[in-house]
Formats: sequence, structure tokens, C-alpha cells
Amino acid sequence: MARACYQDTFKKVELAVAPGGSGSSRPTQPSQQTMSISDIEHRPEGVEQKAEPVKPVETVPLNPDVPERTIKVGTKLTEEERAELLEFLRVNQDVFAWTTDEMPGIPAELTVHKLSTDPTRRPVVQKRRLFGLEKQVAIDEEIQKLLQAGFIRRVEYSEWVSNPVLVKKPNGKWRMCIDFTNLNDACPKDPHPLPNIEKLVERAAGHARMSFLDASSGYHQVQLLLDDQEKTAFYAGDAIYCYVMMPFGLKNAGATYQKLVQIIFKLQIGRNIEVYVDDMIVTSVRAEDHIGDLDETFQNLRRAQMKLNPLKCTFAVESGKFLGYVVSQKGIEVNPEKVEAVQQMEPPRTVKDVQRLTGRVAALHRFIARSAERCLPFFKALREPKNFQWTNECQQAFDELKRYLASAPLLSKPVNGECLYLYLGVTEEAVSSVLLREEDKHQKPICYVSKVLQGAEQNYPLAEKAAFALKPELSGRLIGWSVELSEYALKFQPRTAVKGQVVADFLVECISATKEEKAPEHPVWVLYVDGAANAEGSGAGALLLGPDGFKSEHALRFKFQTTNNVAEYEALIYGLKLAAELKVQSIQVFSDSQLVVGQVNGRSDIRDPQLSRYASVDINPQRSTIIEVLDAPSYTDFTVDCQLLSTDPSTPSWTTPLINYLQSGELPEDLSAAKLIKRRVAHFTLLDSQLYKRAASMPLLRCLTPYEAEYAVREVHEGVCGTHIGGKTLARKLLRHGYYWPTMVDDAQNYVKKCPTCQFNAMIYTCQGKCYHLSRPPGPLLSGVSTCSALLSKAKEAVLSWFGIPKRIIADNGPQFRAAALRLFCDDYGIELALTSVYTPQYRSLKTRVLAAHSNWVDELNKVLWSCCTTPSSATGETPFSLAYEAEAVIPVEVGLPSERAGRYDDLNNEQLLRENLDFVEEVREMSRIRNVAHQSRVAKFYNKRVRARQFQVGDLVLRKAGLTNIHSHMGKLAPNWEGPYMVVQVKRPGSYVLADIHGRQLPYLWNVQNLRKFYS
Repeated sequence: MARACYQDTFKKVELAVAPGGSGSSRPTQPSQQTMSISDIEHRPEGVEQKAEPVKPVETVPLNPDVPERTIKVGTKLTEEERAELLEFLRVNQDVFAWTTDEMPGIPAELTVHKLSTDPTRRPVVQKRRLFGLEKQVAIDEEIQKLLQAGFIRRVEYSEWVSNPVLVKKPNGKWRMCIDFTNLNDACPKDPHPLPNIEKLVERAAGHARMSFLDASSGYHQVQLLLDDQEKTAFYAGDAIYCYVMMPFGLKNAGATYQKLVQIIFKLQIGRNIEVYVDDMIVTSVRAEDHIGDLDETFQNLRRAQMKLNPLKCTFAVESGKFLGYVVSQKGIEVNPEKVEAVQQMEPPRTVKDVQRLTGRVAALHRFIARSAERCLPFFKALREPKNFQWTNECQQAFDELKRYLASAPLLSKPVNGECLYLYLGVTEEAVSSVLLREEDKHQKPICYVSKVLQGAEQNYPLAEKAAFALKPELSGRLIGWSVELSEYALKFQPRTAVKGQVVADFLVECISATKEEKAPEHPVWVLYVDGAANAEGSGAGALLLGPDGFKSEHALRFKFQTTNNVAEYEALIYGLKLAAELKVQSIQVFSDSQLVVGQVNGRSDIRDPQLSRYASVDINPQRSTIIEVLDAPSYTDFTVDCQLLSTDPSTPSWTTPLINYLQSGELPEDLSAAKLIKRRVAHFTLLDSQLYKRAASMPLLRCLTPYEAEYAVREVHEGVCGTHIGGKTLARKLLRHGYYWPTMVDDAQNYVKKCPTCQFNAMIYTCQGKCYHLSRPPGPLLSGVSTCSALLSKAKEAVLSWFGIPKRIIADNGPQFRAAALRLFCDDYGIELALTSVYTPQYRSLKTRVLAAHSNWVDELNKVLWSCCTTPSSATGETPFSLAYEAEAVIPVEVGLPSERAGRYDDLNNEQLLRENLDFVEEVREMSRIRNVAHQSRVAKFYNKRVRARQFQVGDLVLRKAGLTNIHSHMGKLAPNWEGPYMVVQVKRPGSYVLADIHGRQLPYLWNVQNLRKFYS
């Protein structure tokens, strides 16, 4: 856990900064006066912030000539070890800084702190705050200390100015901080990550000797970039000062310092030193190696010119506090000060008190078994802050928590490469786990983890809750969990004899907190069946519904003569066969045939001999519809020989390594093969020594060996019920009936390919040729038509003579199409002439292109028509050209870059192939018509979502929008929104009406329902 001072540094906006004072003269470096390191220490007192020992230490002088210069060492050293350590420290006294004059600072070449303020942010000069006499004196004293240390300098005309903030220390003195709120807001966050505290603590534990080091005013040893120094300016008395060295309180100061120590101790971190910002601990596995490890550390400090504070360094101890934990050779112990903070708490009376309690427990969660469940009463009390009540349940949990913390366990340090054990505990409202390692046949805890189940997580089955406890961030059901967890090489072991009191306590607590659950009964499946027969044919349907939303629909068609009752029986038998294949244990069947239901239940007599044969059949009991054709009644072929095939056990197959691993954990010697088996095994399971695969189409598929697979393919393809179906269909049929092997499709296709019967009776395929030959269609029907006479001549020549008399001619509003001669021509032939304007955006752009040509629009017309004819329609999925000729037109790009069909063009056969294509054009047009209807249905459905249907009948009175006319324009804002009433006299088409006023005079134009509303008289 990070120290409180660094939490302030990284998270707060008012942060401890070494500030300046109120002098009126420019500060200079003192030449005759020196300052002690203790005089400029700004860290909070009474708060655990530095790595420090917990065992007794003694203070010894380093230099007999200067007895006040002392150092702390451990008391458990032998005389020889103590003498060697003191001699080493005396030789390396230059690493320590007793006064500020001995702190040269970190070289700028190694690191320098840069603010990197956002250039778009305007500088902020805070309004000056006034202080009382007592606070002003404290500010002046602090400024003088910083000036003597050379950490600040006086500045004028600064664009950024902040205010000092004074905070009362526990000893009654004042601490000065600087409010860098505005400056920090203008600086981007440095994304450099801080080390993981729990990993650092684990690495620090388990060592025989430890030394805790502290840098002298660590932040103040890092230089501040010259261009950024004046941005740290602050008020102090009658002057303004800025920092020369990096102060506490800047946004990215911690990240800069962390990067510095990672550079200095690059070769040591993780081996014999652990560093978190300025918390440093030198560790040695063997006591005799500690002097060497300290020497390596001091050499790195000397090269970086970083000085240590001798008053806060402790050497050669056996245990100490590091980042909120007590680390020793035994392991990781709980911080007694944190436990004491919980023990001294009074029962909470407010929501704030409960939040403070849960925060303190969160800092100790690693040592508390089932911490989430122990704190459940506290969490429930926080759910209703307005109606807060400290209940008896909360008090009992509070007392129990204090009793548990009084004997918190010692956590062990894991060893790289050893096997760890994970115990899972599951209750209705929380999941817990404890990670252990085994040492000398005793299991020792490494850490405890606990989580409260929320929402749908509480409804998980017990097995899924256990999987959720194993990896909580996973989402999905049990199969998804098993696939995700397969990569971690986890191995399940039944619980053996408990080898530790900690594990026993954990298991007892979990068992006592778990309510006894009844053994789950077999889920009830539901089957709906129905059958019918008439003169045109017969068929049946079955709908099987299972747990977790399972749904399977099947449709049957019979090729034999049946009655309605026989069809009902066929549907029932088929549904029960399907349930039997899925290993359904309990099923409820619904049928609309009282006769079949009564006969099956034994309440009705069976008089029809055919139905009696059905009733005597021995039945052992994702959205897609499976259609199957039955060639014969079910009572003739339902009894199938299900004798288990005997295979040669000496012949291994693809199932052998999976079965070996599931049965005994045996893996191949090849590491890559073993890894593959571990990853694949999550999709398989063993039931009664038979391997099954978990599938998406149905719960379980039986895995077949090559010998069994060959029999299954042969029997289904050409056996008693075989119909010599195709390869893919054969594989799907086997899959649907519950069989699986990895090469199903390939094996089925190869078997069908080699089947003599299939080869002798194979279909004769005729190549149509349209995919390989170039089609050269004629040009546009109408081109260069600018006058009505030319249009009539072209229409007779290119339309009537080729296609006959059309039912309707659709044209735009061009003058040649609106001419009286064309209307007379259409009337003579009974042709409906429809004039319309281009509506879609695509055709609007084409119309714009034509109109932009002005008098040369005729030259553009061919290009426009060509683009329309060769562009597929989203409604039909085809181009207009292909709907006319059942062949795609050749576009210019196929001439410049020949396509496949252009490269295979055959001039001799092209004409014949084009005529053959015309024979298939009706099929293409029919499919296009179906797609067009479906497209129109989708468009109508989308449009109708936003429609409030309104319709009127003849004789209804309606009002019309007043804004459509100028009748009330003289009234301005006071004009009504509707005017009328009018009577509906005719319904032209849905939504369009002819109106008349109250005098019977018909209004011009048609009126859309969008502009009308019903008038109630």
C-alpha cells in the first residue's frame, strides 16, 4: 500500500510543496551558514510513510570525531557482523548527506523534471490569500529554510502564480504546501506506471537481511527544467518565489522520480533491491551477502549523485514495514498499526463511519478469509444511506471482524516454479478463494481473495459460481469458462486431508455459510407434436423445448399413405426419438389428438390394427428447422441394432490421448502436443467411459474412432435406410444424430465419391456458358429522341415490333412525353402513360447531370441510361439489363482490363449462348420479383414503425392544416393551426382524399392524410 504522503502527491490538488518566504531582497546562497537535513523534511508526522524496521535497533556514531552523526543498525547482529557493517558504512560516508551543502543534486543528463503544460491553456495567476500573524511567521521561516537550501529563488513577472496553504501538524506546528491546482490541470498526466505494490512486497519477503534506505529530500534532488521553473511561482510575504528543484505537489513528480530510480537501480531491481518511488529496501537471501548487496547499491547511488538521509536509514535488520506490510524472512505479516486502527474504532453511527470501516478492511483484504462475506452487512447498510441503521447483524459482523484480526494469519511467499493450490468457497452471495503453497507437508496461505456476487451472478448454478470464483472477469456460461481456463494448465484434485489450520478454518467457514442445496432434479423438457394428412399429401411437425432456452424445430414430410391419426403418431415417435438421442430423462408431451393421447396413456382402446402397431413401438425416451422426409412408417424401421462396436484397443486413434488425459491426466511427451491436448480437452467429456464432445448444435456428440466412423458412414449412406445422399448432407445427418469425428465432411465426401452406385447414377451436368463467354448486347432502345415524332417512330420500331404492346409506359416530365400526339398514340393501343419525377437520390444525381448539359442533354442521355441499366438495384438484386437479357452487359473497364468472361469470349457460340440465356430470364425475373416484394415489405415495416395510422371514410368531417393556404395569413401569430371543417367525398387511395366544403363545392387537388385530422361535431 502506497504511503499517505504519495497518495497526497498523486491524487490531491493541494499537495505538500517546499515553498518560499516573504523577504524583499533577492535570495542568495549562504556562504557561512549550513542547514541540517531534518530542517527541510516536509513529510507528515504520525503517518506511516517510509520503509522502516519493526525489530529493535541501536544508534551508533559513524565518526568518533563527530559524535552527533549517527546511524541505525539492527541489534540481532553478531559482533563480527556488526564490526564489518560499521566499517563499511564509515568508508562510504560520502553517500550520506548531513547538511544541504552536501546535496549536489541529480545531474541533468540523468533526469530533469519537465512540466509539459498545454500550450492552449492560459496561464493562471491566483488571487492572493492573506494569512494571520501566526501563519505568516511560519511561512517566513519555511522560506528562509528553502532559500538556504537553494531549492527556491526569487522571481518577477511570472505568468503562473499560486498560493501557499498551511496545514496543522500533529505536533502543533504548521506545514506549508503550495496550491498547484491550476498548474496541474494544465499538465497532461504522465502514463508511466508505478510498480505493483503486492508484487514488490512478495519479492521483499523471505530474506535474512534487510536495509531500509531513504533519500535526503528525494524530490528536491531532481532539477526542474529552467523554462518551467517560473511556472511554479507562489506568493510569500511581499515577494514571489519559484522552485529550482522539483517540489512535492506537482502532478507528475512521482512518475519522474520512479523513472529515475528505475534507471539508477536497473540491474538490481527484483534481485537485491525493491524500489517504490523513494521507498527503498535492500534485501539479501543470505546474511553474509548483505554487505556486498549494500556495496552495489552505494556504487549506483554514488554514480547518480543521489544522497541518503542517515537519520532515516536502518541497516541489517530481520524485518520491517514496507509499503504498508510487515516483511520478514518468515513471510508477510499484517501491519499492526492498521489492525489497531480497526480495533480502536467505535461502532459506526453514520454512513461516513461505515465507509471508513470498509476502507480500512479493504487495506487488509489479503489477510482476511471471506472478507466480502464478512463485510456483507456493512455493504447492505450502505445501500440505503438515507435510512441508515446499524443493525444487530452489523454489530455481530463488526465484533467477529475484530476477533479475526486479533490473530491474522502469516502469509507465505511463493517460490518460482512450485505447484500452488487454490481452494474455492462458494456461498449464495459471495465467492472466496485462498491460494496456498506446500512446505514441509504443510500448506501455507499466500493470499485470500473474495468477491460479492451482484445481480445475475447470484443466480448462477453452483458449478458456475465456482468457475466464476476461479476467474471473475470472464463472462459467459460454463462451457465458455472451461475454454478460457484451459490455457492456464489447471488441474483439479479432490480434496484430501487438510494439512493446515488456516485451510481448515477456511473450509469450515465456507461450509457453514453455504446453505444445503437439494440434489438437482432432472429438468423437464417439453415436446409439442402435430400431424395432418389430406389429398395433396401428409406431414408432421415437432417442437422440442429444453432448459436454458434450448429450442429445436423439425418438419416431416411423408412419402407413404397416411391418415391424420397416423401422422400424429409419426410426429410423436419422431419427437421422442429426438429426445432419446439428447438423453432427456423427463419430458412432457402435448398433442391436439385426443385419440393418440388417450391410447398412449392407456385410457382409450386401440381398434385400428395399424394404430396398434404404432402404440406397440418401444420408445426410450438454436433456431433452425430441420426438414426430413420419411419413406416408410416408423414402426417398420424404428428398432435398430445398437450393439456397441468392438474396436481393437491396440490401435490408437485421435480419441486416445483425450481419453488418457481425462481418465488419468496422462499427456504426450512432446510439449507442443501436450499443450494442444490441454487446450482441446475443454470441449470434451467422458460419460460411462465413452468420449463425448460438447457442441453448439446439441449438448453432447458421441466421438467415433476411424473404425466406428467408417461403419456409421457406410450404414447411413447405403445401409437399410440409406438413400445414397451427398457428402455434406451425409455429414450433417450424422452430426444431427449425435456423432462426431474431426474429419466428418472430408471422409463423407470421399466415401460418396468412391461409391460405385453413386458414380453410375451421377447427374449429367451441362455447362451453361454464361460465366465464360462474352455477351455483346444491342445498344439502348431509345437514343437521340428529342421530338415527339421521333419518339413515336422509335417506339414503334424498337418497342412494339420487339416486345409487343406494353401495359404501361413510364417516363419523366419531358415535353416530348407530355405531347398530345403521344397520349393519343397510347390511347389507341390501350397503353397507360405514367409520368413521374425522379425521386431517389441516385436518379436525382442522374437527372442533375442531364439538366446540367442544357442544350446538349441528348448527348448525356445515353450515358445516364447506360449507368441506370448496368447498376444493380438494391430492391431486386439485379441490373435492369440482366432482367431483360439474363446476361450482364459488358462495361468499358472489361475492355481495358479483360475479365474472365471477356478473355474466354467465343464469337462463334456467343449468339447461341445469348439466346439460351433468354430461356432462363423468366426464372431470374421471378426471383427478382420475390426479392423486390421482400424489399418493399422491409421498407414498409421500417416506415410503419414511425406511423400512427389514421384513415377516414366517405362522409367524415376533417380539418385541414391552415399553413397550406393563406386564408388566415392576416392574423399572424394568432392564426389557427387548422381550418375547416371539410367533408371527405372520395377515397382515391389509402391516405389520399378528395374534400368538399360544407356547401358541397369540391376542393382542387388530392389531400394527404398527413395534412388532415378528424373533426368531431
